[in-house]
Amino acid sequence: MRVYRFTGGIRIGDSYWLAANASVPLAYLSITSGDLCFQYPLTYRDVILPRGAIERISCKRHLMGFGIRVIHHAAEVMPFIIFWTFYPEEIMAVLRQMAYPVADNKTI
Repeated sequence: MRVYRFTGGIRIGDSYWLAANASVPLAYLSITSGDLCFQYPLTYRDVILPRGAIERISCKRHLMGFGIRVIHHAAEVMPFIIFWTFYPEEIMAVLRQMAYPVADNKTI
């Protein structure tokens, strides 16, 4: 199974304002055909989102760069996830190639 791994930052929690943040380069995103896995130093376990729990993935531009926003319905995972990256086009291309539900937004 092919694994794509990216370094970045993450904001994860109940909402944008009620979330923990790990700055770039303290978080990792691993993409496989079956799930997305987020690793960051604020927890001792990986945050794994199975493909079936992911509703939509989009790219958002913010003041400091780009974030990959993941909307999901996995009850055991905090509802708000943004992965900050310097490589949004590459990540979105991998997600499209693996047929994840990527929003067709024109942010990039």
